[in-house]
Amino acid sequence: IADVVFCDVDENDVAVTYPNADAPFTFTVAEPVVEPEEPEVDAALKFQGASVGFGTSSLQVNFRIRNTVLALYDDMEVVIIPQKYDMTTLNLVENPAEIVIKKADLASAGSTMKSYLYTDIQLYELGLDINYMLRAYDAEDNLVAVSETFTTSAATYLKTSYEASADAKFRTLVADTLIVGDEAVKNTAKNYVGSDLDNAPSIIEGFDTSEATATVDTYNTVDAFNSFNADFGSASSATHQVRKSVSIGKVPYITYRIKDANSALDLSKLSVKVTYGENYDVTFTTATHPEAFSKTGSWINFKFDQVGLQDSDKNIVAVFNYDGKAVCDSTYSVETYLGSAMTGTIADLATALIKLGVSFRAYQAG
Repeated sequence: IADVVFCDVDENDVAVTYPNADAPFTFTVAEPVVEPEEPEVDAALKFQGASVGFGTSSLQVNFRIRNTVLALYDDMEVVIIPQKYDMTTLNLVENPAEIVIKKADLASAGSTMKSYLYTDIQLYELGLDINYMLRAYDAEDNLVAVSETFTTSAATYLKTSYEASADAKFRTLVADTLIVGDEAVKNTAKNYVGSDLDNAPSIIEGFDTSEATATVDTYNTVDAFNSFNADFGSASSATHQVRKSVSIGKVPYITYRIKDANSALDLSKLSVKVTYGENYDVTFTTATHPEAFSKTGSWINFKFDQVGLQDSDKNIVAVFNYDGKAVCDSTYSVETYLGSAMTGTIADLATALIKLGVSFRAYQAG
């Protein structure tokens, strides 16, 4: 009997009880399984806007929602699904991951709105779509409503803003930004022939770039290195050779490398104090900023990517400390590197980045 399954005429399972061997069976119809209803699309769920701006160390999109919209349901979340390139193949990711931000984690945007700042945009991704929507929940945490799916891209927003603005300095800044994005695509795709990035459409084709910065008159050329310890130097003969290079990502960033072959360094004893501009003064250690340090073969790497596009001309002073003592320092700027690269393989991108810094600072000055 225990192995027999009893069903009603609708093929629902029924429970069976039998108090003793002589008692008749008692049948109880089980509750049918109720499939959850699909959430409705609520037209009241919408964003106040999505704007593109220049952040401390990246180009960023700010998604804003009014408090009155957030109050329509017991709980809500912002869902952002950005198109991305695979960092290994430079092909588009087929199923990009959702970025989900709960209402409680949104930042205040004045007294009437909340917002989320999305910053993960590589310079060559300005033309990629960013899809975004709202999901609403009831008090039992059931998904009951969604917004429509909205779409933008950094390039789309900038072009729309360009057309709507009569501010000549802003229009120059937008043109320079789009040119940088286009050059970043071409430069990055050089080593990925046939990839989706290599086949990406130009974001400036058909766009009037006549208001872009015409020439670069001057740029920062400071490049200084000081050693306070005989083991640390910039020459290849130094026990701990210190090098620096600049790469292009969300912004141009500097990687400092210290050779670790002849005399192994203890990473926990290494710290780097970085200052630039008037307000940036931060000490990096593996304990406080583990993401900034790594090892590649016989080299220790320290990556500094906190320079805004507008700050490419500012001197970055990096003081390397080991076991509590300063062993060497380096003074350099992103613009110093870009200036030296204006005749190399990244000449067009380097020149465009210097022009972007120039136009941003002109716009910022008013």
